[in-house]
Amino acid sequence: MATKQTATTSPEVDQEAVMKAIADIRQAVPFLKNLTTEERRSIARIGTRGIAFVHKAVAIAEQNPQILPPFLNLEQMREDSDLLDKLTAILLGLDQLRKQLDDTAVFLGGQAYAAARSVYVYAASAGPALKTATEELGHHFARKGNGSAKPDTSPPEPPAAVTKT
Repeated sequence: MATKQTATTSPEVDQEAVMKAIADIRQAVPFLKNLTTEERRSIARIGTRGIAFVHKAVAIAEQNPQILPPFLNLEQMREDSDLLDKLTAILLGLDQLRKQLDDTAVFLGGQAYAAARSVYVYAASAGPALKTATEELGHHFARKGNGSAKPDTSPPEPPAAVTKT
C-alpha cells in the first residue's frame, strides 16, 4: 500500500554541502581502491560468514603465532580485520542513505511527471490557443514504429510535495 506524503513546500537541498561531505568522506578514507572488472573477479568475495571466518582465523593466529608461515604478518591480519569491520559498518550506513536517496528521487520523479502530465492534459483542453505547446508535449508519448501512442488524458491526482523528516 502506497503512502502519500504531502506538504505545501519542498525542502531546500544544499547540494554543495552534500558534495563537500562526500569529498570529506573520501579524504577520511584515503586508501580507497578502484578495481578493474578483472581485479574484482579475481578476488574472493566474503559475506557475513566470511567475516566471521576471518575473525576466528585472527583469533587462532593470535593464540598460536608459531603456526603462521613467514609470509603471514599477524599485525597486518589484525589491521585488515579491524578495518574490514569499520568499512562494513560504514557501508551499511551508506547503503541505507543510498536507498533513501533513490526512494526520494523516485518519489520526486513521480510527482514531477504527474504534474507535467497535468499541464499536458490542461493544455490540450485549452483548445487551439495552446495547440503548438500541446503538440510539443505530445511528442513524449509518440512511439517509434507503428504510429503514436494515445497518452493517458485522464487528469492525474494533484502532486504531493516532499516533507522534511
